[in-house]
Amino acid sequence: MKNHADRRAAAERLLEMVELPTTYLDKYPVELSRGQCQRVNIARALMVEPEIIICDEVISALDVSTGVQILHLLKELQQRNGYGYLFERFADL
Repeated sequence: MKNHADRRAAAERLLEMVELPTTYLDKYPVELSRGQCQRVNIARALMVEPEIIICDEVISALDVSTGVQILHLLKELQQRNGYGYLFERFADL
């Protein structure tokens, strides 16, 4: 992406894709919930248009309902855009 306006437009599109309002571009991480931070991180990963996304403990810090929402979002993005995922999750020892 060539300039700031192009990057901002792409970031706005990606925030909408992960079901966050574009006003989140102007928020600091401390202003977001864990689920919102995960959605922002997913949008950041998508910014480079990857073929595969490595998800390391993608829902480990989230409550069950938010974790389910994130997994549904990832599935929807996969179906819509053809992304591939590699998930890693460590079981409690």
